[in-house]
Amino acid sequence: MDELRAALAETDPGASLPLAIERAGVEIAVEAVPAAAEAGATPVLGVTVALEYDFPLDVEVNLGDIGGPSAGAMLALAVYDRLTPGGLTGGLRISGTGTIDGEGRIGAIGGLQQKLWGAARAGTDLFLVPVDNCADLPPRIPDGMAVAPVATLREAIDAVEAAAAGEAPEGLERCRAGEFVRSAG
Repeated sequence: MDELRAALAETDPGASLPLAIERAGVEIAVEAVPAAAEAGATPVLGVTVALEYDFPLDVEVNLGDIGGPSAGAMLALAVYDRLTPGGLTGGLRISGTGTIDGEGRIGAIGGLQQKLWGAARAGTDLFLVPVDNCADLPPRIPDGMAVAPVATLREAIDAVEAAAAGEAPEGLERCRAGEFVRSAG
């Protein structure tokens, strides 16, 4: 999808754009002329493009009262933990937040401070935060809780594995080195 967006952004108004479309397992070559809704706007095709996944097994998820995309990163981490041998967390309490896309990139969310302090009250050992939310971190981080900014699912897995092994995951230095003060209790 990113490639399509980039191609559309680079297409001159009225110019033809070659596309390859896969339909029922057959690739079809077509040409389309993107149109811009207004002068200066990025041209669009007027179609919805979506990713489709073919899983080798059935996955059922019960999210209860969780709504919105901000649990996506933690849901992906939980699925990874279930599908790989052994336990990922080493018995640590892991919390976090962040959207996730089809490429495994973790994106920003709203309400970070409330989620961080809620996780602290729940006894979280490691809190995963989207790198894109670094500016939203409060000036004080709860005592006894490591915070690891992550940009991808791979980074989230690495942070959890490091913490589970007793190592300090890459932390707040990714955001603003030296600007955070631990809270008193």
